[in-house]
Amino acid sequence: MVFLQKNLRTSYLHPPGQLQREEVLEIPEDALREALLNAVTHRDYANPGINVTVEIYEHRVEISNYGGLPAGLEKKQFGKKSVVRNKLIADLMHKAKYIEKWGTGIPKIKESVKDAGLPPVQFKFDNYFTVLFRRRIYRGKGSHHIKTQRTIKLLASIKNNTFSKRGFAKLENIVSRTVERELNQLIKQGLIFYKGAPKNGRYCLTEKLAVIRIFVEKADMGVGVDGRVGAKDIVAITGRTIKDIVAITGLNIEDVTKTIKQLEAEKLVHVAWGDGPEETLVYAYRALFARFDSLWMPWNTVEDALVIATGYSIDKKFPSDPKLVSEAFNMPPRRLNPAIHYLMENRIVEASVTLDRTPFGYSHIDPNMENIAKFIDEG
Repeated sequence: MVFLQKNLRTSYLHPPGQLQREEVLEIPEDALREALLNAVTHRDYANPGINVTVEIYEHRVEISNYGGLPAGLEKKQFGKKSVVRNKLIADLMHKAKYIEKWGTGIPKIKESVKDAGLPPVQFKFDNYFTVLFRRRIYRGKGSHHIKTQRTIKLLASIKNNTFSKRGFAKLENIVSRTVERELNQLIKQGLIFYKGAPKNGRYCLTEKLAVIRIFVEKADMGVGVDGRVGAKDIVAITGRTIKDIVAITGLNIEDVTKTIKQLEAEKLVHVAWGDGPEETLVYAYRALFARFDSLWMPWNTVEDALVIATGYSIDKKFPSDPKLVSEAFNMPPRRLNPAIHYLMENRIVEASVTLDRTPFGYSHIDPNMENIAKFIDEG
């Protein structure tokens, strides 16, 4: 287990309402532990020269034991029935509380991976029994989604007041000059500002992010408004009056109005301007959720998009129906919709937008296999 912990990537999550970050292995530790226990318990020890193997590749992790399926267990029964090959070892594992209950290991592996939003685990049976986990793939320091990931982490650390240039550079394995450059870009975008003296001041989030946060946290579906829809046809799902925004953020009307105009110019919101703050309605576009969900929601939109792309890459029969994609990766509509938009925005998939009152913002997903391959392999 230590080998896997040292050689797999770790993500840093900032759960809502918590100051401390959580370290999460790219593949759930529970699933990896169950696979290792299964391999040790069910290995065929009649051939002592063949050990349990743990192999880490760029795109996958494989844990294998010699012996294939135990005698008496057919492929169609796998995961439903339990047959113990080495009863003495299994009993010892159970007494040591490594195994809680017979027959629960494989379902637990599947469920842990599904909950993490990763592609389904693959099981291979021949002379060996192999559990194959798919990894999240990020390559190239200059890739778009690497920079997106880093920006999310940078903003999150500023939000939680844990940011330091030197510490962030060390954490991300980049030079301080790169951190400085990205900070300046965020200042130009109006997302952060520097407060205080040069030596002992700190970076802070702007009013712009305070306004964006309302839409991110209050949205039910993360669908927003389709850009082709006129103001009269908009379903009031994420709409907020300027008066609402002032009350929630504590900002004054002038600052909120200025911020709304900026977001409108950036095509992140649609504004149905009225005679005053009580009659002016603001609606979030899909792009707002795709870009900013990761700051406040317990998921990462770019990682979710990569998981979906990987699903299409490894399975030609992977569903085009968003509802089935949601079920495959245990992603509720509020989480899935921004990921699909991210894929559309980057021309990795095409998706039919639906204006029906359904939780899903799309009715059909059509993958571009060439662009999916580039997204996964090149970044």
